[in-house]
Amino acid sequence: MEPFRTTLPAECPPQLFDLVVSCSEYLAVNRPHFRDVLPKLKTLVVDLEALREKEKKEKKEKSKHHKKAKKDETPEEKAKRREERRRKKAEKEKLNLSASEEK
Repeated sequence: MEPFRTTLPAECPPQLFDLVVSCSEYLAVNRPHFRDVLPKLKTLVVDLEALREKEKKEKKEKSKHHKKAKKDETPEEKAKRREERRRKKAEKEKLNLSASEEK
């Protein structure tokens, strides 16, 4: 009989991958007991939540920095940026329209 092999997403944390692999060992004696798995899962959840919060905080700080830079723009720079966005939007709509006509 072939051992059960799982496929996990690429962004799966290595700790979780290792735990899943150990839990899917072919021989039951090689698999961890549930009493050993549960604490590992709890620790993993806490670690992942802390990492997620850290990433959120970094993203928020980056976003604040980005907004500050735009506040320093002159009215002419803002108008130029706004016009550029409109031009890109019009080009995108034109491409979408021509693509739908080809179908």
